[in-house]
Amino acid sequence: VNVRVAGHAFWRASDDDALYDPSGSTLIAGGAAGDRFVGSELDLLVKCKVDNNTVVKFGYSRFFTGSFIDNGSANNKDIDSFKLLVEWIY
Repeated sequence: VNVRVAGHAFWRASDDDALYDPSGSTLIAGGAAGDRFVGSELDLLVKCKVDNNTVVKFGYSRFFTGSFIDNGSANNKDIDSFKLLVEWIY
């Protein structure tokens, strides 16, 4: 069993930068001076080798909204996500 914990911080490049979705559309417009902090994320990944051909991974992430999202969006709740991966190596 292998456990990994990681943290990340997300900032806008400038006060004029916006927050975008994966397609490039604007989610929150830029221009809020001083509110460059988008948020932070805490990740936990547990990896378990079942046998020589199989690895199971469980992941949990929590995104904590920062001042840019808190002040620029009505949808400013923290986000939890889970993942389960099974790797079969032949």
